[in-house]
Amino acid sequence: MNQPLMNKSVLVLLALVFLANPGHADSEGLERIDALVKGGASNLALSVLEAEQPDPSEREAWVKWEQRRFDIYVAQNKWAEVDQRLAALPKDFPVNLLRDLLEKAADAALDRGDGAKARVYLRKLLWQYADGSISTKAWRTKVIKSYLVEDLVADASIAMERYRKEFKPRNRDWHYLHARVLLRAGKPADAAKVVSPLKTFEGRFLKLLAKLRSTPQSAATVIKQALALAKETRKRQQINIRVWAVLAEAAKLSRNNALLVQALEKTLLLNDRLFEFQADDLWAAYEDFGEEFGNQSNLLIGDDKAWFAIARKNRKRSPTRTRAIYALIGQRSQDDAARAQGHYRLLKSLYNSKIFAVAQKLYMESSRYPERSSLPVVVRYYLSDKAFRAFNIKLAAELVEGLDTPPPQQSEEEWALRRARLSIYAGNYQRGLELLDAQLQKYDKIDGETADRVLPVMFDLQAAKQHIQAYEMFARIFKKLNSKRLQREVLFWMAESQEAQAHHKVAAELYLRSAKHRHPSASDMWAQTARFNAAQSLAKAGLVVDAESVYRRLLAITGDPKRRATIERNLKHLWLLGPSNTTP
Repeated sequence: MNQPLMNKSVLVLLALVFLANPGHADSEGLERIDALVKGGASNLALSVLEAEQPDPSEREAWVKWEQRRFDIYVAQNKWAEVDQRLAALPKDFPVNLLRDLLEKAADAALDRGDGAKARVYLRKLLWQYADGSISTKAWRTKVIKSYLVEDLVADASIAMERYRKEFKPRNRDWHYLHARVLLRAGKPADAAKVVSPLKTFEGRFLKLLAKLRSTPQSAATVIKQALALAKETRKRQQINIRVWAVLAEAAKLSRNNALLVQALEKTLLLNDRLFEFQADDLWAAYEDFGEEFGNQSNLLIGDDKAWFAIARKNRKRSPTRTRAIYALIGQRSQDDAARAQGHYRLLKSLYNSKIFAVAQKLYMESSRYPERSSLPVVVRYYLSDKAFRAFNIKLAAELVEGLDTPPPQQSEEEWALRRARLSIYAGNYQRGLELLDAQLQKYDKIDGETADRVLPVMFDLQAAKQHIQAYEMFARIFKKLNSKRLQREVLFWMAESQEAQAHHKVAAELYLRSAKHRHPSASDMWAQTARFNAAQSLAKAGLVVDAESVYRRLLAITGDPKRRATIERNLKHLWLLGPSNTTP
C-alpha cells in the first residue's frame, strides 16, 4: 500500500484519539499543549486548548491557559485572533499579565516589520499603564523603532526628540537608537557625535558608518578599521555582518571591486534599514571585478575558453574572483552555451560556498530578470531543484512552468512527471492532471518500470485528497498494465479513493476484486488485507451480513494471533449493529 498515505492516516487517528481523551485542565494539560507546540503541531495544540480550557469561573487556571493561547496566536501571526481575544478579556484579567500580552504582541509585530500594528499595542500600553517607569520608557523607544521599520524617519525623529527632552537619557541603548535615527535622517555628523564615546562593538560599528557617511574621503581609513573590527567580531554574526555592510559602502566609494564583491556576498541578505543593498548591486560588482581582472590578465572579450580556464585556476585561491568571471561570462558572452555555462557555474560556486540564499536573491530579485520566465533556462532548472529539496514546492513549480524541454540527463517522460508532481504539490491540481494525462496518452501498454514512475503522481493526488481525479487516473492505467500483479495493486488503490469518497459499496467490490485478481482463493497477506478492508467497507455500507461473511472467511485462513483478535473484535461490533440485508 501507499506508505505515505498510511502514515498520514495514522497521524490523523492519533490526533483524534488525543482530542477524544482530554486530560484535566491543570499543569499536565498545559504540558501537553507545550509539547504539541514544540513538536510543531501548533494548530492541534489550539484545538486541545479550545476543547479543554477551564471555565472562566476557574479564574486562575483559565488565565494560565489564556496566556498559552496568546503565545500560540502571536507565534503564528494570527493578529485578528489576538485582537478579538484582547477585546473579550474580562475586566478583572490580571493587569500585569495583560501588559505582558500586549508587550509580546508589540515585539512580535516589530520583529516582522509591522510598525503600524506594533503601535496599536504600544498605544494601549501607554494610554492605560504609562507612569514614568522603566517600562514606560521602553514602550516609548519601541514607538520610535516602529516608525523606523516603516521608513517613517520624520516621525521617528519627532518622537525621539520628545523622548530626549522628557527623559534626558544617557544609557548605551539610547545612544544606539539615537544614532540610527540620525543616520536614517541623513545627519551622519550628528550621529558620529552621539556615539563618539562608545567602545562597544555596536558603538564602534555605528561610529565607522557615521564617519564614512559624513566624510566619504575617509573610506580607506574606514576600510582598515572595519576589517580589524570584522576580525574581532567574526564569532558574533549579527554585528559582524553589519560591519561587513560598512565595508561594502566603503569599498564602493574607494572602487575596491574585490572587497566590494566579498562584502556584498556577505551582506546582500542583511535585514537592516540602515543599508539598502540590492541584487543589482552584486551583479554590477561582479561584472566590474571580472572585467578588471580580465584586463589585468590580458583576456579578450569573446575568448570564453580562456575566461573559463582562468576562472578554474582561481577556483580555490579566490572563489569571489571566480564567481565574478562566471557572472561576466553569463551576462556578456555572445555564445548561448557559454552564457548558460557561466550561470550554471556561478550558481554551483555559490551553493558550494554555502551562500545559496544569495544566489536566489541575485536571480529572483534583480531588475535584470523581472519575471520567472525571463531567467536563463539553466538557472530555472537549478533553482527549481534546490527549492524542491528545501521543500519550497510552490517556488519550484513556478520556476519550471512552461519548460517543456527536460534538463540534461533527464528524459522527456521523467521531466513531464516531475512537473506534474510539482504542480500537484503546489496545489495546481488541474495543471498536474493535464501533464499526467498527456503522458499517459503516449503509452499503449505500461510495464512495471513505467508504472513505478507514473504511479507516484497518482499517490500524490490521493495525498492531496483529489480522490475523484486519482480514481480516474488509476482506472486509465489499469487498462494499460501488462502485469497482473500491478493490476491487483491498482485495484486496491482505486478502492482507497472510493472509500475516501464514502462510496463504501464500490470500495468493497474493488477490494474484493484486488484480493482474488491473481487467484480466486488467494490467501497471501495482500489478499487478507484487501478482504479485511472490504469487510470494513461493507459494514460502513450497512451490509452487515456480507461483512460478517467476509470476516468469517478471513478467520478460516488467518493464523496470526493479533490479526485473528482484530477480526474477532470487529465481528463482535457487527453483532451489536444487528442483522441487515446483504443487498443494496
